Amino acid sequence: MFVRATVAIVLVFFLPLSAQVDTGVLTGVVQDNGGAVVPGARVTVLNTGTGARVELTTNDSGLYVSPPMPAGTYRVEAVHTGFRGVARVVQLNVAERLGVNFSLEVGAVNESVTVQELAPVLQTETTTISTQRSEQEIKSIPVNSRNFAELVRFTPGVVPGQPVKLNLALSQQRGNVSNVVNGSGFGDNNFLVDGLQNNNNHQGWGLINYPEFEAMEQYRIDTSVPDARFGRSGGAIQVGYKSGTSQFHGVLFEFLRNSSLDARNFFAVGEKPPLRRNMFGGTLGGPINSKTFFFLSYEGQRSRQGLTFNTTVPSAAMRTGDFSELLDAPRLVRNAIRIYDPLTQRGNVRDLFPNNVIPASRINPISRNLINLYPAPNQPGVAVNHLLNPSDTRDSDQGSVKIDRDFNAGSRAYFRLTRGRSNFLNTRALGPVATPYHDVSIPVTQGVLSHTHVFSPRMINQARFGISREPILTFEQNGGRKWAEELGIPNVNVDELTNGLPAFAIGGFETLGAKDNVPAIIVSQNTEYGDNLDAIFSKHSLKVGFNVVFRQTNAHQASFTRGQFTFSTLYTSNPAAPANTGYGGADFLLGKPQRILVNGLAGTRGLRRSDWAWYIQDDWKVTPRLTINLGLRYELPLDYPQREVANRMLQFDLDTGQPAPIGAGKFPTRSGVPTDRNNWGPRAGLAYQLGGMTVLRAAYGIYYSLIPVHIGASLASNPPLFMNSLVDNNQNDFAGARSISQGPLRTTDPNQPNQNRTGIAPDLKIPYIQQWNLALQRQLWGSQQFTAAYIGTKGTGLLPGVEQYAGINFNQAVPGDGPVNLRRRWPNHGVVSIYQSRGNSTYHSLQTTLVKRWANSMHYQFAYTWAHLIDDRDVSLLPVSYLRGARGNGETDVRHMARVTFGYELPFARKRFYGGWEINGALSLYTGFPFSVNAGANTLNIGEGTRADRLRDGNLPPAERRIERWFDVEAFANPGFRQYGNGGRNILSGPGTKALDFSLFKSFVVREKYKVQFRTEAFNISNTPQFNQPVAGIGAVNSGRINSAGSEVTLQRTPRQIQFALKLLF
Repeated sequence: MFVRATVAIVLVFFLPLSAQVDTGVLTGVVQDNGGAVVPGARVTVLNTGTGARVELTTNDSGLYVSPPMPAGTYRVEAVHTGFRGVARVVQLNVAERLGVNFSLEVGAVNESVTVQELAPVLQTETTTISTQRSEQEIKSIPVNSRNFAELVRFTPGVVPGQPVKLNLALSQQRGNVSNVVNGSGFGDNNFLVDGLQNNNNHQGWGLINYPEFEAMEQYRIDTSVPDARFGRSGGAIQVGYKSGTSQFHGVLFEFLRNSSLDARNFFAVGEKPPLRRNMFGGTLGGPINSKTFFFLSYEGQRSRQGLTFNTTVPSAAMRTGDFSELLDAPRLVRNAIRIYDPLTQRGNVRDLFPNNVIPASRINPISRNLINLYPAPNQPGVAVNHLLNPSDTRDSDQGSVKIDRDFNAGSRAYFRLTRGRSNFLNTRALGPVATPYHDVSIPVTQGVLSHTHVFSPRMINQARFGISREPILTFEQNGGRKWAEELGIPNVNVDELTNGLPAFAIGGFETLGAKDNVPAIIVSQNTEYGDNLDAIFSKHSLKVGFNVVFRQTNAHQASFTRGQFTFSTLYTSNPAAPANTGYGGADFLLGKPQRILVNGLAGTRGLRRSDWAWYIQDDWKVTPRLTINLGLRYELPLDYPQREVANRMLQFDLDTGQPAPIGAGKFPTRSGVPTDRNNWGPRAGLAYQLGGMTVLRAAYGIYYSLIPVHIGASLASNPPLFMNSLVDNNQNDFAGARSISQGPLRTTDPNQPNQNRTGIAPDLKIPYIQQWNLALQRQLWGSQQFTAAYIGTKGTGLLPGVEQYAGINFNQAVPGDGPVNLRRRWPNHGVVSIYQSRGNSTYHSLQTTLVKRWANSMHYQFAYTWAHLIDDRDVSLLPVSYLRGARGNGETDVRHMARVTFGYELPFARKRFYGGWEINGALSLYTGFPFSVNAGANTLNIGEGTRADRLRDGNLPPAERRIERWFDVEAFANPGFRQYGNGGRNILSGPGTKALDFSLFKSFVVREKYKVQFRTEAFNISNTPQFNQPVAGIGAVNSGRINSAGSEVTLQRTPRQIQFALKLLF
């Protein structure tokens, strides 16, 4: 009742509300040259693009504060009788509170002095740590794929997500967006486009709208202690679309790339993978009349991207059961691997297969047919012996229209509509037969309506309404064929959506068959309302507002609906001494997997939630030198984490060990979890000027994470709503083990043993992160600015998981002999995943920047970060009784990062036909991501693996690291019989990154109003190999070896790529 009443009051008095983060504010103090404040001074703010003018008057404290203004270039002039006027030209960014102070000298008013600045201005009015990019910088920095989110990685404190971890089937493939800011999670960033939340619901870190690159006016990222207008615990990334101005302006462009311009992937042989990519489009903006302006933009892409997959496939001999090649240790650069006969088992001892050969009569006939789906090796050896260069298809079209209207001096509004569609063909490592390809279609719509009303120069209200919609449709090519039925595997192809192959995860070989989460039909829609009221009282600038997002997701998706068969060394290793014994491919030919999993989903689930937030922010100008920022934000997520429209959800009761209905009894809410109402986010900070050239800033705040859809959707996965089956075969019962010939164990009985269950801890709270910073900023000569900052964060109540949140298996078996299910807490159940807010993290960093904004034909930014992240988010491969063993270096614990961006218009002959040259660059230097070493042999007999035993350090000196042996493999061993490994989490470090992107522009001016620009852009111009992580499984034939470099798919860390472009600007 309280919530309904509050909502009604807010809707009546503040009708549709939102934090206006697509605008900025100019503020400052006017003083005389003796330091005394000047009340009553007239301050004129002029938008040089549109001609819009605002007249302000300083108060008794000499303070002026502008209303929220669109981002852009402004001329700010201060005049007062008896003083010479002073004007400054400044660049205002989105969501920026920019301090522009004036010191007036005695003289005549008409003796005006203009300071042409456009340089970094000391951040004297805010304690938020942020990075801004002007339009000139955005357009000049080399950005592969022209994805605005790529700009994030040039920010201090930001670690780019590892490309190998991205779920590409569920994101628009325009490059990586899962950057980590100051130790937060992949999904904690808040992407805002024209102030509208732009994250999709399903992943949390995926984006709905990728703005057309030429349409962007400004870019800004707040990385530490944003003010109370902002939620979420990562970075606040804000982008604004351009508006039309009083003159017609536009651009036409074409960007071209092909394989003849690109270098070969380090591991590629033969012909280079083909590439054809065209990006084209244009913009046009101008006046409709004196009060109405328009802006149009379009961007299209046609891409055929060749990829490089280096994988391991069975040799000709292995396909017949002959694994004698594994005895050739020198050839493998590792110890020989011997396979054992499970039919000879006596206790924990088995006899060898003579000469590592499985008799033909013992090979399962289905396995014999399946193994021949693998392509033949086309590279030497038994490890990394297959190379494939398939071609991904990426076609996209997107356009936007934006209309701005100035109704009168006190009323202004704009409307923007963006429509687009992206179509992808995702290829895979073994070709379309062994690993079917996927067709992905993503049509996107986003609309926003914003209105600003000026009640008085000291009170302005801004309201916004917006809708964002993103369907993700993913289907398997040739999915209509009943492959499993043709091969003789029962219980797989039971309906149209389960046609095709199951997935076969085979130790030692590349995964064969289907990919999880396909097919997928996911439709997300967010409807957003909000308002922000700005008011000025004496020395206080107040912002009061609220924001609500109604989140809707309709999802028809389940993992492994055709089943997954996992083959490890369970049956061909020697349990008594597992080191260097057993091979997944041998288990596969015997037809007995370690685990068989199959899922099903009865129709679409409709998931709903509404996220409400209220805030107040007070920027208090205590003295001309001291500003205090105080804020409080309250967040109330209703139906957290999600409810289902037809109540098709069940909780799991840890007390009874059974699924339980929601909405009544022990779980009275429709989401199955009590509403978390204790989400208060205070913000406090101060900025103190130490003279006119230095400012000291400090701040602290609490921020809450946004939980994505799949957490709530998990409650719709419990039987009988969602039928699933898990079979873990017993290591000591080969004869009784379920074979591939029997297929997965599908069932319609909710009490069928070994079905998986999912639950959410009743005390689940919203994770939160505390942020703090202490920064010293100094204005230097030549319009340069230097900042040194200590930035820290502490996460509390985090959900486990790295790329996305994961539950903890509370039904994990105890290592031992006999049937796996009998050693579980609930023998009748399979995996019981419980989502808990139990994790913690700590992050400490030193971040320094030297920046020069675009002025005098030059800009640059030097940024260095030292950081250390510790967390316990990855609880995999650990017993549930020892989850504290998860504490270690975070997945994104990159210790040293240096980034440089620059641009320079060469000074010679600028007005001659042979002049007009410009160079730009972006240099990235950072150390490697951490990784763990896992055991190769599985003797736990619980259906899961474990980490390796660590015998010594394991890190090799830098001079000894090679792609064939990146770490000391002999420093790790498989753990003892029925024992977990003692190796820590993320104890080793992988290869780092060294890449320079460079561009050269040549511009020709035609009749003053037209400019033709020819661009050459080279990414990783030195073609330095950007190696990925090594194979980190002990006992694998390629253990310790690096098999891949870069990621052409995400356009990150690639070999040298060159593109040409032609632009016409007018």
